[in-house]
Amino acid sequence: MRFIGILAILAGIILIALKLAAFAHPALAVIDTWGAMIGWVIRGSLIVAGLVLVVIGRPKRRRKDISDEETIML
Repeated sequence: MRFIGILAILAGIILIALKLAAFAHPALAVIDTWGAMIGWVIRGSLIVAGLVLVVIGRPKRRRKDISDEETIML
């Protein structure tokens, strides 16, 4: 999940950079066929979805259980 999230974040950032650089490619122009605002929403959604996947996919922190420690007898 983390890997897919990182790829989505990178894709969103690259798409934004290419748009700001005015790079015109027919495959990238498909994003803007519904309008400029929807194109920006798609690019931003890629980044947000990627962040969600990275957060969901992070390893769970294991709480230290009291039974893991040795019992000290006085």
